[in-house]
Amino acid sequence: MEKSVTEALRREVAIGGQAYVRNLSAAETAVLQGQFNVAKILRAAGHTQWVLAMNAARLLQPRIDGPQLFHAILDELDLTDGGVATGEAGDADTVADAILERNQRVSEQLRDILQRGLASLSSNPDVLEKDVKIFLYGCYNCGYLIEGEQPAQCPLCAAPSAELAKFGPYYNDTPQHLGRLLPLEMLVSLAAAPDNLAAAVQGISDGALTRKPTPEEWAIWELMAHLIETDRLFLDLTPSLLADAEVKPLVFREVAWKTHEGKGYESWSAAQLVAGFRQTRTEVLDLLRDLTPDLWSRWGSRPGRITSVLDLGRWVANHDIGHIAQIRRQCQAG
Repeated sequence: MEKSVTEALRREVAIGGQAYVRNLSAAETAVLQGQFNVAKILRAAGHTQWVLAMNAARLLQPRIDGPQLFHAILDELDLTDGGVATGEAGDADTVADAILERNQRVSEQLRDILQRGLASLSSNPDVLEKDVKIFLYGCYNCGYLIEGEQPAQCPLCAAPSAELAKFGPYYNDTPQHLGRLLPLEMLVSLAAAPDNLAAAVQGISDGALTRKPTPEEWAIWELMAHLIETDRLFLDLTPSLLADAEVKPLVFREVAWKTHEGKGYESWSAAQLVAGFRQTRTEVLDLLRDLTPDLWSRWGSRPGRITSVLDLGRWVANHDIGHIAQIRRQCQAG
């Protein structure tokens, strides 16, 4: 990529990222001033500037270096950690000082998680869940991160649990529509996955198939079984969305990452697991291949959000790519 193009993309990222935060904050103020249409335009402008910045960022980093980015975030935290002024101050300054002090505690918690993540990455291809817990909860009010179980309220600012965003090892639908794929791109990706999985495990030994990298991490057979079960979950959820235009509840009858347990997959060979994935994927493609734009947009409700057929398909396609990369890495490690 030419230097001038790279510089233009970096400007787009810097401007768009700052503008997104500025515009949303200004929209809140506009509403309080009774300027509802000003707020509407500011929110829409923030969305567009965020999309432009995200598209530029995607071009700049087609691959990521986790440790490098963790270090970059730590450096950014150092730049934003300033001393809190003391002495006489008006009410506004007193409030600002209290927020700055709270921000420091938020930064300290994030810094601790990043440092533990870096330590884990120094000897592992991914951060192990014994080093940073499987779930993180981020407070919308103050930004504080909580590890483990969801608390009844934020331990720092006392915001109730409804103000806590949940972050697990994988996302499906997000407000930012991460992992964006349009229907045709998604179908191509879904169709390619069985062949990609077969290539990844070609020639794998029984020992490599069943070996767990650590006691907490999945063996390759578990990852392959999980891909099959994710297809089954998709096939369980999606037909009800396509049946009619009414918004309906989406019910996950099992915990998504445990659906492969107790079903005998541990006795399957690599070839059987690939064949099982081909079968479920054929059913997924048969369900999706001829959908109209209206059907891709059918929605169902989940706690706290709405999920479309497009969201579910995007979830499965990106989920494939990530787990097949994980399987390939574990195969190469022997």
